[in-house]
Amino acid sequence: TTTYRVTAATADGLTMTSPLVVTKGWAIFSFYEGTVANFAPCSTIPWSYDAAGQPAEARTMATDVARGLARLSRLTGLRFVRTAPSADASLRFDWQNLGSGGPSGMGGTDGSVTFNNRDWWPHDSHAGFGTPGGVPGRGWLVIHEVMHVLGFDHVADRTQVMNPLAYQHHFGRGDLEGLRTVYPKAGCRG
Repeated sequence: TTTYRVTAATADGLTMTSPLVVTKGWAIFSFYEGTVANFAPCSTIPWSYDAAGQPAEARTMATDVARGLARLSRLTGLRFVRTAPSADASLRFDWQNLGSGGPSGMGGTDGSVTFNNRDWWPHDSHAGFGTPGGVPGRGWLVIHEVMHVLGFDHVADRTQVMNPLAYQHHFGRGDLEGLRTVYPKAGCRG
């Protein structure tokens, strides 16, 4: 990795300096957030799932959310604990109409993941982590969006889960390196 310091200045003399980390295969939102990780290593992250707006064709999505979080937990040492939708969760999943031509999901560093209730990928016909119909299962959509919440940005490398167009059905080397670098699990309770 290489860390640059980016400074922006206005005409009236106001400046802002922020780190920008560039890594082959993975990228973080450091320019916008000013930090590398959105959560402390080894932390417990309460999550909630709000099924309001969920289409009938996506009844089992909460299962894939839990399975995706379990995969990320094994790699990072982060602990994800489900809470009620009304509870104060650091990671929140919900459904909205993002348009029939919109994204399948959106994850933000504010802790929110929204699935598109007008899109085909979140449907139960694409459940799991296999490749139903030659397309990665929606579990990989879950992982991609949660990685945004964890602080990761899109990458151009088409072999990575964090590529917004390649639809990978496995973690790439860059994805794994990023997760292990930002969220080292050494010392975490198992």
